[in-house]
Amino acid sequence: MCNILNEYKEKDTFTGYKVAEKRDSKYYSIVTGIEYKPGPVEGIINGKPISKSLHNSSDPNNYFYLASYFGRTSVYKNKYAADDFIDIYFRGLSNVIVLKMKLSGDLRHGDVNKLTKETSLDLFKWCISGTNIVSLEEC
Repeated sequence: MCNILNEYKEKDTFTGYKVAEKRDSKYYSIVTGIEYKPGPVEGIINGKPISKSLHNSSDPNNYFYLASYFGRTSVYKNKYAADDFIDIYFRGLSNVIVLKMKLSGDLRHGDVNKLTKETSLDLFKWCISGTNIVSLEEC
């Protein structure tokens, strides 16, 4: 998840990189457990724990909870940021992968500094969030 900032006006779609868990040929959020598939992003977080998930972000008392994020997902602008995220949090887990994902719908700039382990890390840079997944494929 990223902190939603301002509107992204450059294009109607944006293609970036998403860290996901692959199970049974399907892709899931490592944060919320929602399934990634073309179409509108699920608006209700199901709270199902998945293997090595970061947290249950449906709990309003959780550090990562962002009510404004329901019905949105985000992608990193650069693949190296997704690779670094996996290296820091999920090293050695073969089911955590990077997807190339195209988003549309109310595109917004954001940052993900909340997820860094050290404040000096500047790995995650910027992301783009949207309300619709146009397409996705493994990198």
